[in-house]
Amino acid sequence: MSISEKDEKTLLDLGLLELFRDRVSDQKTLKQWMSLVYENGYLLANYRLIEEDSLHYTVFLEVGDAFVWASLEQGNLPDQVLYKTGYKNSFFNQGIVNFRRVSRLFRKVIGYSENNGYPFASIQLEALEIEGGRVSARIDYNPGPFITFDSITLINKNKIKPGYLGALLNMKPGSTYDQRKVDAIPGLIGQIPYITLQEDPVLYFANEQCRISLALSDQKASAFDGIVGFLPNENEEGKLLITGQLYLHLQNLFRSGKNLELNWQKVNVQSQDLHVQYGHPRLFRSPIDLEFSFNLYKQDTTFLTRDLGINLFYSNHKKGKIGINYLREASRLLATEPMNTAGDPFYADYNLNYYGLAYRLNTLDHPFFPTTGWQLNIGVDAGNKHIIKNASIDEDFYEGLPEQGIQWKLLVRASKYFSLRPRNILHVKVSAGYMDGDQLFLNDLFRLGGLNTIRGFNEMFFYASRYAVGTLEYRYLFENESQLLVFLDGSLLGHNLEGASYSDNPIGTGAGISISTKAGLLNVIYGIGMSNDQSFNFKYSKIHIGYTGRF
Repeated sequence: MSISEKDEKTLLDLGLLELFRDRVSDQKTLKQWMSLVYENGYLLANYRLIEEDSLHYTVFLEVGDAFVWASLEQGNLPDQVLYKTGYKNSFFNQGIVNFRRVSRLFRKVIGYSENNGYPFASIQLEALEIEGGRVSARIDYNPGPFITFDSITLINKNKIKPGYLGALLNMKPGSTYDQRKVDAIPGLIGQIPYITLQEDPVLYFANEQCRISLALSDQKASAFDGIVGFLPNENEEGKLLITGQLYLHLQNLFRSGKNLELNWQKVNVQSQDLHVQYGHPRLFRSPIDLEFSFNLYKQDTTFLTRDLGINLFYSNHKKGKIGINYLREASRLLATEPMNTAGDPFYADYNLNYYGLAYRLNTLDHPFFPTTGWQLNIGVDAGNKHIIKNASIDEDFYEGLPEQGIQWKLLVRASKYFSLRPRNILHVKVSAGYMDGDQLFLNDLFRLGGLNTIRGFNEMFFYASRYAVGTLEYRYLFENESQLLVFLDGSLLGHNLEGASYSDNPIGTGAGISISTKAGLLNVIYGIGMSNDQSFNFKYSKIHIGYTGRF
């Protein structure tokens, strides 16, 4: 390659000299490097090729002088658009002509226009003049017609109302056209379990309105799930304790996304848990989601706790949901005999009103069998606790115990799915909770252990005011909805109550299989755990057999 000393210095200053010397092996590569020269203001740069033979040629490069801006005038570009794009006159006054920077400005202008009702906006340079190596020009901006969203039409007859779907996609009729909302359609529909998108959305523009046509197919999303657990019976040596769980989740009620969830679980012989939740998304076609929940937990003959919750979430299609919530918690003792000795009680009757904030984010690519994406839930609650004196307990138990107090808790759950290679998935999950207050009792605390928290232990085996659980889970998908998995659950947990403290580091490990059939999904999970109260012994193994039918 032949380069003059002046041009060699220019390429050296641009950091391109070695690229030209060592990497220019064909005309296509040469043109790519030349575009970098042009972008840096050397608009008259040129080259000549002299072919020596079919494999070799000589390049004569002439860079020339760099052009500088005399001015780039705003022209008819509105001030508001200019402000949003970060345009500054200093970028184009006396500086080297860099058309990559001009192109970046144009892309920002077009992007802002598309997201604010002007999808047909165009921009170009006019009155372009070059004199003595100085360039001047003026921006010519044409916004085009102002467009609003009209409606969503469904090509097929689906089990979802177009009006509700429009609210779910944040596209109300009459609202300003926003290209970001259009681009988000596949991802948002991918998170809806009862429909799938068959083809890319089709947009029709007429009369300054945009109508969106979607080809959807219905999916079986409502679920009935039954699980049987075989655990060692702690009350009868050498015998098994059979536990169970029934789960019913009805989705897309009345074709409007409403859902009802019921979950009943028999933890051990005398302990049961019942959870009921109703979800009403896009309340009055607004971005507000409403949730009601009820939970009843009975711990053998010790206590009974009831929770009633109301949640309001504001949904943003990119940034997740932020919400406020109220939770009314009431706990009552069922037996008082263990407290007939001096000292503070470990259990007590109380009413608690929690008020809190919550945040949720879901970017999973599939609602049931995700391979990539995040799922994040954060909640912080604080409230007033009222201790209720139990007539069956001696007054001495309540001496010095504040009748009213403040209590708060923090809950965090984060999951990340990594697609390592086709059909190989790594799931990493972290769950943590912290609770504190003027007076904590055992019936206040978080309850952990079992299939959904620390596998290899009885359900709700651990009581904790603080905990952190980390999970590593490898999954192999041998069919679209069938998988093998191995897991490791590690945790730190404990509590510091009046007259008692506790800490433990339980670990659970095991494997499982999910097999998809025409009738439903068969799940088998085997787990074994080790803690302060349980040795790593196969006689303490836990086997959970479940069946999920979708309809």
